[in-house]
Amino acid sequence: FLQWRLTMTAAAAGTSPSLRSVETAYLSKNVAPVIEEIEATPANYRFPAQSLSLTASKTLTLQPLGKTSRKSPSPTVTTSSSSQTLNYAKGFIGVRWLADDDNGDDLTFKVEIRGARESDWKLLEDKVTARQLSWDSTAFPDGEYRVRVTASDSPDNPADQALTAQIESEPFT
Repeated sequence: FLQWRLTMTAAAAGTSPSLRSVETAYLSKNVAPVIEEIEATPANYRFPAQSLSLTASKTLTLQPLGKTSRKSPSPTVTTSSSSQTLNYAKGFIGVRWLADDDNGDDLTFKVEIRGARESDWKLLEDKVTARQLSWDSTAFPDGEYRVRVTASDSPDNPADQALTAQIESEPFT
């Protein structure tokens, strides 16, 4: 909503005042991003690199997030265009998440990990633009872990107006 008033008076008798233009700028209120779901991928599979073609002989296709049946938690083959195919990669594991921003802002993500009995989060990767991440898990001791993903709409907002959202995964081995 914008309201303004202009009162114009002639500078000299017999002349009419004129208005050539009016400009205004508006910035809508920023809304925080939302992360709806996070899921760990099966062990020994990784998301393919963007430039990598699928030539591996062992692949696994996951159902789209937000559409997975709770009765069948295991990955299945699907023909949906939003499904994701993973390539076999010994020692790798990953997570994927479903995130959105009602303002249509671009999002970046920070992905952190910690052991089930640890209190400090360790950074896996920052400024991730994809909604998935795979990493070599052989650098971590065997055990139960959680991943935390923080979404930020900072690419499209001034630093003092950027908002974030966080989600933590269920424990995985």
